[in-house]
Amino acid sequence: MKVGIIGATGYGGLELIRLLHNHAKVDSITLFTSSDEGAVFSNKYPHLKGLYDLPLEAITKENIAELDVVFTSTPSGVSGQLLPDLANDHTKMIDLSGDLRLKNIDDYKTWYGKTPAPQSFVDHAVYGLAEWQSAKDAHVIANPGCYPTAVLLSLLPLLKET
Repeated sequence: MKVGIIGATGYGGLELIRLLHNHAKVDSITLFTSSDEGAVFSNKYPHLKGLYDLPLEAITKENIAELDVVFTSTPSGVSGQLLPDLANDHTKMIDLSGDLRLKNIDDYKTWYGKTPAPQSFVDHAVYGLAEWQSAKDAHVIANPGCYPTAVLLSLLPLLKET
């Protein structure tokens, strides 16, 4: 599987790299940036020297279309503006920000104070974890925040046994 991470230079992006690096189904990870295009990733993070010595890629529709899955690990207000223009029929998108979680875009404006994603794109997103059946077949996943994720992942084995 070819995976991409938009927002790879932030804390969430670094954790994604760590988790995906040894994943049995991940063949490659492409790291994207909006500000440091061409910079060698391991120069920014020397502890990853030898693992990710490739330059950060530009976020383009063509680059994203080559991937099976792209994660967005961006601050609020960023992925909701990026993803609608990058969407294609092949690449699954998993947004780790809150940009696609709230179906009512007026609620998003109130709570986040940012410009929401287009309503049609928010409506297309499935709120849930990729590990849960409801999200497995989704094309765009609005990942829950850290607290709901911790609860849902801990409940999944219990629910499978009942």
